[in-house]
Amino acid sequence: MTAVNLTDLQDAIVAVAPITGISLSDPDDPTTCAISFASAATDAQKTAAAAVVAGWTLQAARSVALQTFASQVAQVQTAGHLFAAGPLSGLHLAVRPNTSDEANWLVLLEMCSEQVAAGNGAVTIPSGPSPVTVEGSAPSMSYAQGQSAMNELMAWGGAVLAQEEALATRINAAQSVAALQAISLTTGWPT
Repeated sequence: MTAVNLTDLQDAIVAVAPITGISLSDPDDPTTCAISFASAATDAQKTAAAAVVAGWTLQAARSVALQTFASQVAQVQTAGHLFAAGPLSGLHLAVRPNTSDEANWLVLLEMCSEQVAAGNGAVTIPSGPSPVTVEGSAPSMSYAQGQSAMNELMAWGGAVLAQEEALATRINAAQSVAALQAISLTTGWPT
């Protein structure tokens, strides 16, 4: 987890209950918060202080889940789409974060589509614009096969985006740490 800002947490607790101090046995985990209440603190104030810590814990857990989620999205994008058939069978094309992959694939799709429309679908794509796989190979393929592969890759990208949006919504909507922990960040991704 990210280190808890002890001053901010203490200020939030002081707003609902009189205390003499707080401590964390683990500076990264608000669930380890020990509150020293002032003798004047009522049971209702102690309950309110516990609710502040619980809310802080949910916020910290959500932050960790979103960080883990971002890492998982990058892993999925970097691993790429596994093709089951055609000249790319058994190989992957990726849309890696912070690269020009997506733009390159869109340009290749446009080029292949233009050539197919011009009646050149059976012509082999020259080696320069031909896709290079995650594995480092550049299989020979026709413009029609390239168009099909790029359409398949774009459909995979759309499915990745849909899974990304669904998980982000679930993470942000979770109302408890248990609900966050129940969200699998590694399953449901297209390959």
